[in-house]
Amino acid sequence: MSCIFEGIVTTLDDDALPYHAPFGIVMKQSLVRIAPFRPSRSLNFLLTRRCAVFNMTDHPLIFAGCLTGRKTFDVTPAVTIEGFGLAAAVRRLELQLEKVVEDETRPELFFRICHETQGAAWEGHHRGRAAIIEACVLLSRLHLLPSQQIEDTMNRLADIVQRTAGKEEKTAWRWLVAYHHQWKEKHGSVAGQCAK
Repeated sequence: MSCIFEGIVTTLDDDALPYHAPFGIVMKQSLVRIAPFRPSRSLNFLLTRRCAVFNMTDHPLIFAGCLTGRKTFDVTPAVTIEGFGLAAAVRRLELQLEKVVEDETRPELFFRICHETQGAAWEGHHRGRAAIIEACVLLSRLHLLPSQQIEDTMNRLADIVQRTAGKEEKTAWRWLVAYHHQWKEKHGSVAGQCAK
């Protein structure tokens, strides 16, 4: 199995405004695979626009902000496609859609990398930030995973955040915990809807 890189996919919405969502991608040479679950706004925008920017970032508030609806970020225009990338990204890959493998649950979209830009300096590995990314992946699947698995994993990640996180990670964690509580109040243990 290939390595999965976590980052933020920026597409354009129906009004040609930047739309950001966290995704894991698989890269093989000059191709990138993105596989959104249905239903998904990002999937709709990717199929309509046929291009996107994949932003590699170590910024915890961007990951948590995307999941919790705090999506106002500074952007920079793309060079070779119609769209934008995150100004805070360490690396930006401009992508053009080449092929779609249809699936009722999770279609696979294959993109060609048409341009790469190096951005902000990477600050290094950080367990608190890794815990925030893991929590974002987990909470994006509230409608798919057993509630006890989510609770157990959140408790484990909470310990990591408490011991290793800085101010931004702790703010991101508060956002994620509130998001989780709101989802539980609305849905309980019933499956929800994917909204990436």
